[in-house]
Amino acid sequence: MFTDFNYDSEISKELAQTVSKYLIDNSNFHSHYQSIKNNTVDALTHWETYAELGWLLAPARDENNGIGCTSYDLACMQVEMGKHLALEPFTTHCLAVQLIESSDNSTLKETVLPLMLAGKNLCAFAIFERASRYSLDNIETEFKQNKNGSFNICGVKHYVSDIQNVTHILVLAHDNQTSEKCWFCIPVNHLGISFNFYLGTDDKPMADLTFDVRELDSKFKISLNTTDLQVTQLLNQANILNNADSLGCCIQLLNLTAQYLLDRKQFNSSLSSFQSLQHIVADMFIALQRVLSLTFYQAQSVDTLLTEHAQERIYITNVELFENTQFIFEKAIQLHGGIGVTEELSVGHLAKRIITNNCRYGDKLFFLSQIE
Repeated sequence: MFTDFNYDSEISKELAQTVSKYLIDNSNFHSHYQSIKNNTVDALTHWETYAELGWLLAPARDENNGIGCTSYDLACMQVEMGKHLALEPFTTHCLAVQLIESSDNSTLKETVLPLMLAGKNLCAFAIFERASRYSLDNIETEFKQNKNGSFNICGVKHYVSDIQNVTHILVLAHDNQTSEKCWFCIPVNHLGISFNFYLGTDDKPMADLTFDVRELDSKFKISLNTTDLQVTQLLNQANILNNADSLGCCIQLLNLTAQYLLDRKQFNSSLSSFQSLQHIVADMFIALQRVLSLTFYQAQSVDTLLTEHAQERIYITNVELFENTQFIFEKAIQLHGGIGVTEELSVGHLAKRIITNNCRYGDKLFFLSQIE
């Protein structure tokens, strides 16, 4: 009902339509709810099909046999996944491909990357820590290079998402003496990694990780002396895809709410005939248009924002996005009444997905604190 918008290119349109058609035919909320109810959540149900359809090639460059999609193209795909509450780790996959492609480590590009694009290797990001509050200045996980060139890595990472059946952990650590940061791609079966698994608010598998890794081969080093700017650019991409996911949830929430008001009757009249409720739906629609515009503004400009205040504009749009997505899910729940927060209805699950997206790589207070 409220899903029409102009795509930036033909490839964006084709990718979005392909994702939409597949998920409409092969996923539904009932099976999603039953898996949560029975504690049998599988975030990789359709992952093999993602690979067969070529979606996992989307973020990779042409020279790596990828499609070379832009941030805008990937955002269009993620919107459709958000509509259907897809649990597959597509955002994490895109970020991992981008990180490894930017590395000067040819071994990882030749061994790990091809298997990622084939859906055989899965990566999870271990970035934030309990006391870091999204700040890169508070990374306490340490690495130390041994005389033989190998590395020791010690520390604790929290809130690591998309952890199911991963083969590698992408860890951000720092040298305590020089303060330089480095990314490592650690095989999940390497000695010295312990896991505490749980389901996140959005029903995705998560874990807290403790590292006491010794003698990690130097071939698993992604890059030394990683700058804060490089990490921030990666997090910008993460927020764009998260915001696109939230946009998909918001579209679905508005459609569900409008349909509910048409179907639900009170005093022999449809709720949609009440003017006060019409005004709320109109406000939700306006907020949705803001979310749509800001999400694709970020997606179109993230690769070209090189001015002095570019990063500040990214932070400002994140704050505005979070406020509008929160408004939409709150009003959707309000108009549904008590049923809006029951597990049996998708409204509450869509709301939880937005809540999680709005704090995964930085929340409203953090972004406000970064604006000068």
